[in-house]
Amino acid sequence: MNPNPVLEVNRKGKVLYCNPAALKQFPDIIKKGSAHPILKGFFNEQGKIENEVRIGDRWYYRPSYFVRGKDIKHIYCIDITDRKKAEEKLRDEHGYLQSLLNTAQTIMLILDTRGKIVDLNPYMEELSGYRLDEVKGKDWFDTFLPGHDHKRIRDLFKKAINNIQTRGNVNPILTKDGHEIYVEWHDKTLKDNNGRTIGLLATGQDVTERKKAEEQLRESEGRYRALVENASDQVFMFDEKYKIVSTNSAASMLSGKKPDEMIGKYISEIFSKETASKNIKNLEVVFKSGRNYYVEEELIIGANKLYVSTSLSPVKNSESKTTAVLGVVRDITKRKNAEEELRERERKLKTIFDVLPVGVSILDAKRKIIYVNPALERITGISMEGLFRGDHKSRKYLRPDGTPMPAEEYASARAVKEQRAIYNIETGVVKEDGSIIWTDVSAVPVKFPDWKVVIVTSDITKRRRSEEELQKSERYRMMGTFISGIAHEIRNPLVSVKGFFQLLNDRETSEKDKQEIAKLAVDEIKRVESLLDNLLNFAKPSKGESIDSDIHKLISDCIILVKHDASNQRIKIITQLDADPSQLRVDPKQVQQVFLNLSMNALDAMKNGGTLRISTSYLKDQNMISVTFRDTGCGIKQEYIPRLFEPFFTTKENGTGLGLSISQRIIENYKGKINIESKEGKGTSVHITLPAL
Repeated sequence: MNPNPVLEVNRKGKVLYCNPAALKQFPDIIKKGSAHPILKGFFNEQGKIENEVRIGDRWYYRPSYFVRGKDIKHIYCIDITDRKKAEEKLRDEHGYLQSLLNTAQTIMLILDTRGKIVDLNPYMEELSGYRLDEVKGKDWFDTFLPGHDHKRIRDLFKKAINNIQTRGNVNPILTKDGHEIYVEWHDKTLKDNNGRTIGLLATGQDVTERKKAEEQLRESEGRYRALVENASDQVFMFDEKYKIVSTNSAASMLSGKKPDEMIGKYISEIFSKETASKNIKNLEVVFKSGRNYYVEEELIIGANKLYVSTSLSPVKNSESKTTAVLGVVRDITKRKNAEEELRERERKLKTIFDVLPVGVSILDAKRKIIYVNPALERITGISMEGLFRGDHKSRKYLRPDGTPMPAEEYASARAVKEQRAIYNIETGVVKEDGSIIWTDVSAVPVKFPDWKVVIVTSDITKRRRSEEELQKSERYRMMGTFISGIAHEIRNPLVSVKGFFQLLNDRETSEKDKQEIAKLAVDEIKRVESLLDNLLNFAKPSKGESIDSDIHKLISDCIILVKHDASNQRIKIITQLDADPSQLRVDPKQVQQVFLNLSMNALDAMKNGGTLRISTSYLKDQNMISVTFRDTGCGIKQEYIPRLFEPFFTTKENGTGLGLSISQRIIENYKGKINIESKEGKGTSVHITLPAL
């Protein structure tokens, strides 16, 4: 019995016959005739017949033919529902695959069995720069692979075609513009319905960046390995059981074993019981805390005592669990010995400082005293506790001329600011009872971690008093010289006044003449008064105070005192006073003493007459006033010039050797300079510069 429906239908669509299968599947076929869906299209005007028709959820294939000699058509109805469903599923799968092929951000490539390109997806087009129509049918290996890779990749292709899977192979492909892209491939053999291999589906991921990263990582690892292997430090890696996972050659110096003899061994198998116990405790700290740990300790290796520093760092997994510990051990024996030597030197240095007769103090970066010796306590009259507390800051400090010294002029402040040694700054310290201690202070900046400046303080109170006495002695000596000269100057006007009084008493002198004589007498008396004033001013002791003074007035007053001696020695005094401004702040008595000393030296050098030129000028770029005393005397031997400012050094038979020394000290106290130029037989020039107001 035929399981498929069979029908006989005439040209008018009347069903003449149907088998049981037809009646079962189409129970109303006879009643409906040509109107039944199974007969749809057999009797349309165009005569077109659709061989396949859908009725409900079933599909039928309707082959038919006319019976020869009869107007009857035999129609067979074959149920093809299962086939249609399979085709529909295949179409859906094909559409999905095509969509996947077109949209996936993965390389998809289909090759035939000869390695010719059948298809590739848009992502591959974008990546390679080639369109499918440019490369379809071309040899994959010649088109996309570098020459050096042809053979290896062809061999892999042959394996894949022969059902040997090749997964994870990475090789470069060439893009259209010639640069290389690294791709990781996964292959699948394609077969037809008969199981014959018809090609290869290859999917790939662009792993160029990963490849570069891996290469960089390998290079980095190589550098790290080389660094570790060649490091002078000893490097160990320990696991959780305190086994040595890795180490370097330097570790042999500590253990006496080669790296391959230590790897895989417990720490207790390598080191002594005491050393192993110490290290295990240190490792436990890192494994438990997950933090870095640093320790310096003493080790006994054989007969040697070593100092080592150990840095332990945790090695963690992705879950932040410490799975190993990296240890770096450094031999610090030399450093420790050097530190001990330094401490010993510091102890010796402190001992030396403590017995020095001069005060020594050390300041830190905040200008706070961190060390003082007993001598400074004695000099300042402030206890060590008070100095550390900063009691010295409440004291007043003076310049050499007695004026207040601002903090920026302190030797220590200048040393730190100028980053150079500052020597011999004369500083007065006013004690609580008002008395003054005079000190000589030097300061040197240092670059130690906790030291910034070292200060040395000497008590020069007695020396300063002695110098003041010497200055007075020098002034008295000069006064003796001036008085003898001034005596002549006074005698002349007094003789004139005596004569004027005789004329005034003469009855024959007219009233008019008497008035003129009286006027002349008054002028002579004023001249005597002026000479006496200058002498008294010079003889009057200095108060040691700086006041605004005119340099030209000081020079003029000096000339008055020496011009008589100059005249007697046939010495001409010429002045060229061009300084403008000419004002400066000094103690006029002290500066006048300098000028008188230089003038008398010039006169002593010109026993047979000559010329003394005194000139001034203003140095604008330095804001200094320059004064020069230039004589035409005998000059000074060149070997004597470096010693001229030494106390008690003199080239005169009856000289004290103090004049120039005192003069230099006075000028330098006002932040000025004095220097001498001389040629034997040609004369001498003394140059002075002083700060202008």
